[in-house]
Order: sequence, then structure tokens, then C-alpha cells
Amino acid sequence: MQIVHVSGFKKEYALNMINIMERICFDGDFVTEDDFINNYDRTYFLLDILNDIVGYYMWYPEEDYAYLYSFAIDKYYQGNGYSKTMLEYFLANSGYNRHCLHVRPDNNKAIQLYKNYGFIQTDTVDNFYEDGTSAIIMLKNEI
Repeated sequence: MQIVHVSGFKKEYALNMINIMERICFDGDFVTEDDFINNYDRTYFLLDILNDIVGYYMWYPEEDYAYLYSFAIDKYYQGNGYSKTMLEYFLANSGYNRHCLHVRPDNNKAIQLYKNYGFIQTDTVDNFYEDGTSAIIMLKNEI
């Protein structure tokens, strides 16, 4: 398994792979081309031993923390520890001591993963997603 920056792929291919994965994993709120372009320098793919793309994450810097903007593992590969691998890589390589993210309240697996890595719920934002669902905001402070 390895995590690679999307620059190793043609931009059109990378965006297409993210769009395919999101449509498999999510019901809406997909990464737009502008999101991808604006966060290109901070977008990574997780590859398995056969170099298949099994997941991706995108983040951007805020004033004093790294914000995990989008994070997905292909449903076919879920349950194999890939989320842990990607999250650990993000936390270790963002260059920040504080990390923030948003998650749907019904995404219990993700919420538990984030809690296991020290994230705590700090807020809820109403009507965060396109379908009107709220989002849980979670924060992790490193010591």
C-alpha cells in the first residue's frame, strides 16, 4: 500500500477517478472541478499493492489547522484498514498540530474512526450538505 500525490496522474484522470469514487461512496455533495483545482496540491490517492486506486483525501490549510475537506475509500475496499492508513498519513504529513473535519451524523463508522484517533465533536452545522443534512464538526489537537 502506498499514498501518492495526484500529480503522478493526468489531472483529468485524477478528477475522473475521484468523481467515480464519490458516486460509489456518497449520495451527493461531490467534489467539483474547482474544488479539485483549488486543492490539487493537497490531494492524495491511496494505492493498493496492485496500484489500484482504493481511496483519496483532500485537505486545505486554515490559519492554525489542517481541514480534511474530502475523504473516501471505495466501498469495495472498505473494512481493510485503508481508512486508518490514509488518516494516519494525513495527520503525520499535513504539517499542522491541529486538524479539523466534517462528517455526516449518520456515518457512524467514520465518526468512530475519527474518535479513535482523538477527534472530538466541537460543533454541529445545520444544512451543511446539499440535501439539507447537518454536519458534525470534529477537531483534534496534538499535544
